[in-house]
Amino acid sequence: MRRIYAFYLLRMVSNGAPSRVVLLTLSLAGLFSSVSVGSVFKNMPNVSDLGGIYAFYLSALSNAEVFVKVVVLLLLVSGLLIVRDVVHTIRRKLASSRIVTSQIARQKI
Repeated sequence: MRRIYAFYLLRMVSNGAPSRVVLLTLSLAGLFSSVSVGSVFKNMPNVSDLGGIYAFYLSALSNAEVFVKVVVLLLLVSGLLIVRDVVHTIRRKLASSRIVTSQIARQKI
């Protein structure tokens, strides 16, 4: 029976937003432990120079260690998945509120 609970817990944790938030948090911790973020911002070109910023980050990633590249990839993937979940939740809530509003409007007529 313990195995069933363990698999259930593993399925609940690995499926959905909590696992993505944990992945994002662990990725941020890995990034901050291996990269001096303050130095990156200090050496970064001016914010108005978008081409320079692109070239800076492209150069920084191409010269980074494999661990940093993997962590940045995990950050991007988990961030995009969280944004997708938020958009999906907002759309679902809007759709359900439209259904409720249309049901209320029908009742008044």
